[in-house]
Amino acid sequence: MRERTADTRAALALLVLAAAPFYLWGLGTVGFQDPDEGMYAEIAREMLANRDWVVPTFNGVPYVEKPPLMYWLTAVTLAVLGPSEFAARLWKVLPVLGTVAMTGALGRRLCSPRVGIMGAGILATTLGTFLFSRISMMDPLLLFGVSLAAYGVACAAERSGRGDLWFWLGVSIGVMSKGLPGLAFPLALLGWWALVRRDAGAFRAVWTGRGVLVATVLIIPWHALASWEVAGFFRFYVVDNQILRFLGTRAYAEDGTSLGTLAFLGVTAAALFPWTPVLAAALDVAARGLARDPSLRFLLGWAGLVVGLFLFSSFKLEYYALSAFPATALVAAVLVCRAADSSSAKESARGLSARAERGALRRWAWISLSGGILFCLAVAWMWRATSLNPTRIVQGLSFWSTNYRIILDHGLPLPPVSPGRYAAVLLGGGALWTAGFGAAVCFLSRRRVPAAAAAIGAVGVGMCLLAGVVLREVGPHHSLKPLAERLNVLLQPSDVLIHERSVEKGGGLLFYTKRQVLILNGRRGDLAFGSGLPGRGRCFIDTQEFRELWDGSARAFLVTDLPAPRSAIGEVAPGASTLIASTGTRWLYANRPAP
Repeated sequence: MRERTADTRAALALLVLAAAPFYLWGLGTVGFQDPDEGMYAEIAREMLANRDWVVPTFNGVPYVEKPPLMYWLTAVTLAVLGPSEFAARLWKVLPVLGTVAMTGALGRRLCSPRVGIMGAGILATTLGTFLFSRISMMDPLLLFGVSLAAYGVACAAERSGRGDLWFWLGVSIGVMSKGLPGLAFPLALLGWWALVRRDAGAFRAVWTGRGVLVATVLIIPWHALASWEVAGFFRFYVVDNQILRFLGTRAYAEDGTSLGTLAFLGVTAAALFPWTPVLAAALDVAARGLARDPSLRFLLGWAGLVVGLFLFSSFKLEYYALSAFPATALVAAVLVCRAADSSSAKESARGLSARAERGALRRWAWISLSGGILFCLAVAWMWRATSLNPTRIVQGLSFWSTNYRIILDHGLPLPPVSPGRYAAVLLGGGALWTAGFGAAVCFLSRRRVPAAAAAIGAVGVGMCLLAGVVLREVGPHHSLKPLAERLNVLLQPSDVLIHERSVEKGGGLLFYTKRQVLILNGRRGDLAFGSGLPGRGRCFIDTQEFRELWDGSARAFLVTDLPAPRSAIGEVAPGASTLIASTGTRWLYANRPAP
């Protein structure tokens, strides 16, 4: 038994090591994507520069929307590796790789070593897992915390290992990265486990003195210190930012645009590709009453709890279902492994169930193959009919990024896109989709289930690589790096740098120039709370103050995402401004010609 466990751990370690270069590929080649990504990197940079590890600041203004764990970790990598996109994004990839390992360990605990390895491989080759690890946000750490807590529940139920410590460590990571969801999800999973198993033993085994002590030591000190140093912290951080956000009644409104319910479900299904058809087959089998295994019901409930919670929320973003991905990967792995058990002894013991599982896999593989063919035909028709224009491309991208939804909702200029390049990427993805599932259908017709799973996994790898190509293509749409590089050549210590509207959209500007900005007509959102604290609102100016600066003796630069007629430039000084540079979605002006 020990030898088998060691072999499983070795196989899992090799899988993670193989996935690491794949996930680290191109991590630092694209500038920060604003809004949000540059801001999170800048908060970590300011934390490191100010040596204030309690109150995160952005542009010198307290920014306590999120707990600081991601900022702490990013600050460490910035200190060790230097300020770069790679260093800032590294702590988005590492938790994902850790979750791949935890998924394998959990699958081994719940089902079998084979299910664990298969589940880890499925998670690593899922499009959304790869895509959401390329974007700077807090959810990868929440994902790892929830997975670790789930593993702790499974260990505690078996009275083996350090289940209570794993559970509360996972809770601590989740809470210190995302707040209340980091507590709510693990507790919900613990309760669901007790209900499914009809055994409260795991619940009692988790609530130990040492486990609660670990969580208390890791969670309480920062919250207590932040409450002491920031007036109104609890009201803003807990009530407004987490409870009222869920209800859609925040006092500090954000520019981010939520997905609708159907769009959220559609994006989640697309993010689970290419394993969505396998998951659909598993749900098909479960609906027929064949999923009697408590472990499988636990995994289905885990996925349902996460997705269901956000279906009721009035604010949903494209990556909010990420914490359900380990469960969906293991559900798919269970189906694949059961369908592969086609030996006479096993099949006679399981009877209808094995045949039903293979039948469901074949049925959904055929559906996916048909979908791939239709997708290729649709893209080819749109390209020939010139329907694949920049507007439609941005509308499609808006399902995957709030950046594009902001552009569309605010009527901002569309980024420069090449329909031909996007058509090539889409057709390449469609061809890969069709070929992979065509091979899977052939293998399944011969009962070669592992080969079919390998073909689907190959589709996942190819789709992830194409997603990386798309991210490189769209990166310049939202990056302020070109303007910041131009500014670094021009800026003098006496110059004034101004950002129009919410500076959350321009965090990369601060990171690359390493200086604070004046914020023109941007006192809104989460910074509005910090700006109301004593001595913290001096960086905000209105149009009249901007007019005085622009007409003054000091040289001033303005960065804006508004075209000139809608910008303060058009209102204050349309003829007294020089356009220095533009990315197509951002403009850099000066109040006098650049040398």
